[in-house]
Amino acid sequence: MIIKPTDLLKSECRIYDVTAYSMRADSLSEYNYEKEGRQKHLLFYQIEGERSYSNGGNMIATLAPKDVIFLPHGVKYLSRPVTPEMRLSGIGISFRLRSPQGEPIFFDLNSIIIKHDYDSNILAHFKNILSRIVNPEENALRISGELSILLDEMLSDKIKSVERIEDLKDIKSAVRAIENEPWKSFTISELAALSCMSESTFLRKFKRYSGGISPIRYRNNVRLMLAEELAASKMTLDEIAEKLGFFDAAHLCKLYKKYKGKRLKK
Repeated sequence: MIIKPTDLLKSECRIYDVTAYSMRADSLSEYNYEKEGRQKHLLFYQIEGERSYSNGGNMIATLAPKDVIFLPHGVKYLSRPVTPEMRLSGIGISFRLRSPQGEPIFFDLNSIIIKHDYDSNILAHFKNILSRIVNPEENALRISGELSILLDEMLSDKIKSVERIEDLKDIKSAVRAIENEPWKSFTISELAALSCMSESTFLRKFKRYSGGISPIRYRNNVRLMLAEELAASKMTLDEIAEKLGFFDAAHLCKLYKKYKGKRLKK
């Protein structure tokens, strides 16, 4: 039984044969499925470093920290660190699906999904599943329930499908500039120049990649995510605001309230 990933949201299915693993931060392992293809569906969360996925020398995707990828059963690929000296860590979850009648559920081999975990909600699901699997007292129902929630997150209307990966290839330099230096206020002209394209073409590709989010909103999302992390440190809100490129603490708190719907707790 072959369906589209989004059809899973409307289908009854059973999740079974779930396994999970944690990739060590010093792991430089290479995974080669180019000959046989995957034997189970896979969700992988990139915590540290960058990992590339290719097939026959053709790039499929590159995962940066907080990126999640879904790879269906049967897809062929080679996965390796972007650079040999790069430290990597992440969490992988593999599983199988079948219909209420017991028929295995598969997806089209182009059904590769990538999503960025802005607020770390997806990471929490990965950690919960990993924790439950290594705990012998946990039952399969709790594990499949947690994985069902995770799949719902991945298949939401904000997914970046394989078609959008092509857009990321073109604007990758601009996206990385925003993510690596979010405190800088890059202009659209500067970001378009990094991508070697006109402003209108850049904006069209960026919004298609980001699910409709503008570069400024994307940058603010990154800034607010970092602000949450820094709020747990000894830094004051004024210091956090200055470090991340906000006008002041009031500006930081105003945007946080606007986008997050709650106050930034210090």
